[in-house]
Amino acid sequence: MNVEDKIQKHLDEIEKKYDISIIHAIESGSRSWGFASPDSDYDVRFIYVHKKDWYIQVFPKKDQIEIPISDELDIVGWDISKVLRLASKGNSVVHEWINTPIVYRSNDKITPFLREQMTQAFNPCASYHHYRSLAKNALNDLREKEHIKLKWFFYLLRALLSALWIKQNNTMPSIEFEYILNHLKLDDTVIKEIKELIYIKSKLVESEFYDISPSLVNFVEKHYQELEEYFPRIIKSDKLDWNKVLVEIVNRAV
Repeated sequence: MNVEDKIQKHLDEIEKKYDISIIHAIESGSRSWGFASPDSDYDVRFIYVHKKDWYIQVFPKKDQIEIPISDELDIVGWDISKVLRLASKGNSVVHEWINTPIVYRSNDKITPFLREQMTQAFNPCASYHHYRSLAKNALNDLREKEHIKLKWFFYLLRALLSALWIKQNNTMPSIEFEYILNHLKLDDTVIKEIKELIYIKSKLVESEFYDISPSLVNFVEKHYQELEEYFPRIIKSDKLDWNKVLVEIVNRAV
C-alpha cells in the first residue's frame, strides 16, 4: 500500500470513528510548498463537519482531531466552526489549507463556496504580520547558530518571501514557494542561488546541516529589515455573516 492509499484509509477510519464528514483534506508543509527532502514526512490536514445537532449545544466539545500515526505520517483536522472562527480573525493557516496544491479529497459542493468566503475574508494586514513574525523567529535562530539545517532556512525564506509578497501585491501569497520566487521583484542571481538550494535540499535528509552563503544571509537580513520598517495600513473590514456561512456549509454537508 502506497502512502496516499494509507492516507485515504486513515481518513475513512477517522470519519467512521468520529461520525464526521471530511470536506477537505490536503498536504501541508514542505511537500506542498515545493521543497521537500527525501525523508520529509506527510503532514495531512483536514476540515470536517459534524451532524447538525452537534452545533446546538451549550458546551461545545473539542473542535480538533489529532492522529499521530507514525514518524512518516501526521494527521490533524479542524471542525468547520473552528476554521471559520479563525478565518474571521484573519488567520493565514486556514487560507493555506484551502489553497494548497496537494489535495487528498475535497467536497465539490462545499470547497468552492468555502474558498469564495475565504477570499472575501482575506486580511492582508493580519497575514503580513503572521509571516513577518515567522520570519523573525527563524532569523533569530539563524543569527544564533553557526550551522543551520537547510529545512529551517527554507522556513525562513518562505515566511520572508510571503510577507514581501503581501507588501508588494496586497494579496494572499501562493502556497508554492517557486511561484512566489519567480514573481517577486528579486535579483536574478539570488533567485538562481535559491533554486540551486531547492535542488540540494531534495537530495539531503531533513537532519542535515548546511552552510548558507554570505550573499543569501545578506539577502535575508536586508529584506527582513525592509519588513521591520513597513507597517501596512490597510485593515480589511470583515462584513461576512459567519453564522450564515456555517449553516450553509453544514447544510451542504448533509
